[in-house]
Amino acid sequence: MQIAKARGGHVIGTARTDRHDFLRELGVDDPLDYTAGPVAEAVSPAVVVIDLVSEDDAGLLASLRALGEGGRLVATAGDLTDEIRATVREQGKRAVEMLVSPDRAGLESLAALADEGGLRVETDDAFPLARAADAHRSLEHGRARGKIVLVP
Repeated sequence: MQIAKARGGHVIGTARTDRHDFLRELGVDDPLDYTAGPVAEAVSPAVVVIDLVSEDDAGLLASLRALGEGGRLVATAGDLTDEIRATVREQGKRAVEMLVSPDRAGLESLAALADEGGLRVETDDAFPLARAADAHRSLEHGRARGKIVLVP
């Protein structure tokens, strides 16, 4: 969200209503409650959808519905199956899978953004390494406001 905003994007973010103020703090222009109904109906037509959570075709198809013609879906959690790829082609849209692989230029760009105050990392909780299982259980609840950190 923060990177898209820093690059001039109009950012729509989804969360339960009680998290909307937090989304605004991170730069979201229009927070949406994903429990209130299909997100695609509230945002369509979007130019880009970055889907960080959908691990199956149903979720990715829902994200595709939010895109206008020529729009791009960026999937980070699930694979683009043959069905998704066919649907993308039929609808005149584009889709890519993204796995972040840090490189020098990318990290320098992020560091500069952080130095300018345009990137903030929110920490939800920190666990000693010996409690890594507890940290993992905390992540499984899916309600973390920020990052879960393991410390020595």
